[in-house]
Amino acid sequence: MADDPTSIYLFVSSVALGLKIRCSTASKVKRDRISNIAAKKRHSRDSVNHQIFHKLINVELDQKIYAIHDSVDLLAQFNNGNLSRADVVLALSRRSCDIGRKELNSVTEELYDEAYLEAKSLDDEIPEGCASLPMLGLPVSIKDCVHMKGCDSTLGAVARCFKPAVEDAFLVQLLRRAGCIPFVR
Repeated sequence: MADDPTSIYLFVSSVALGLKIRCSTASKVKRDRISNIAAKKRHSRDSVNHQIFHKLINVELDQKIYAIHDSVDLLAQFNNGNLSRADVVLALSRRSCDIGRKELNSVTEELYDEAYLEAKSLDDEIPEGCASLPMLGLPVSIKDCVHMKGCDSTLGAVARCFKPAVEDAFLVQLLRRAGCIPFVR
């Protein structure tokens, strides 16, 4: 009777069904755990109250900044004194927060306050030996897959959340040496 094809089929089917039930339960637990980690990451990003957003919005200045599509033109505006680096960082940070975070969910780390303070210090006084830097004060966004000290490089994997890099990647080091200011990831 044990060699009966029907019995073997029923046995294999019941074992497969049991495995499927266990696997689907494990998958659900895993999906829930991943969702919880992702929600914690989003909450930690969204709960930050950025101090720079308490400054008054100058719509005309923001529109002027948004109209500049070339970094060479932006750097020329800095050097001519037509725009301040802090105003540009503030405008781009606001836009990144409004569109990048709220509408597109494409922002993983927000460095707005640090970038604003760095830009403000460059506007106040350019440090000795920095005036000749080719991209002095240029705000840049850094992809999430590039390591940046103090920030997560998740590569889209939840398992890499809350594990900040201990040093900057070579690309970030080069950008900083050229005078760039990372403001968002």
